[in-house]
Amino acid sequence: MYKTHVGRGIQLLLIFFLLAGGGGCGKRRISPAVELPGYKPELIFEDDFRLGLSNWFLGGEGRVGWTQDSTFQLNPGKDTLTTVLWSNQSFGDNLLIEYEIFFPNALGMHWVYFSQERLEGKSITEKALPSRETWNYFIRQELKGYEVGLHCWNSSGEFLGGSKLRKNPGGILLSGISFDPCQENRKYVIDVVKTGNRIRVYVDGILVHDVKDRGGFGPVYIKGQIGFGIRGKENAFYVLLNYVRIFQLKPY
Repeated sequence: MYKTHVGRGIQLLLIFFLLAGGGGCGKRRISPAVELPGYKPELIFEDDFRLGLSNWFLGGEGRVGWTQDSTFQLNPGKDTLTTVLWSNQSFGDNLLIEYEIFFPNALGMHWVYFSQERLEGKSITEKALPSRETWNYFIRQELKGYEVGLHCWNSSGEFLGGSKLRKNPGGILLSGISFDPCQENRKYVIDVVKTGNRIRVYVDGILVHDVKDRGGFGPVYIKGQIGFGIRGKENAFYVLLNYVRIFQLKPY
């Protein structure tokens, strides 16, 4: 009887060990929140910011910090300036960018930038960032790439309208909706999908933008850096970023 119980105990421990990914049998498999028929996602980048900002640099006058539970916090600077957390590295096409973000109040706005480069095709670097007087102009006119605006409130708490997907330089509108899918003050999971000239944006798994860049205002951008921008009431508005994941989408 004793041997039988011991044997069963060992079997249960072995099953638990294998289910938990023990024994070095492979990397932890993570899937995005949305399914994309025809594509197999492969995780190529992940950051929860608990080890600092080695993968990022800050543009604008904002500040960074961490909450008591080690969640990353991005704070704006002056109300009129956009603060952007830029990735150090550039990414290619056929990507899915997924991140979890928390909005505490309605005193600011958020953008996600992707396929971003300088007009001459060079990377955005911390050393090359402009002065604060020309910062907002730099984002909209001296970079080429795409941006999506979400949680659309100004620093006075006035609603600015629905979400917009734009192409820079020039802020050319590619897609606009009449509502803001992140209007409530809570946590959201955002997925930005770019496959060739098609761009899709999901909020909590719901498709809110689906548009193709037809190339009428310059070529389709296929590579570049990503960034997370905010603008809002100083010392009042902020966002919490729990994680950022980037998946390479392989067609099948």
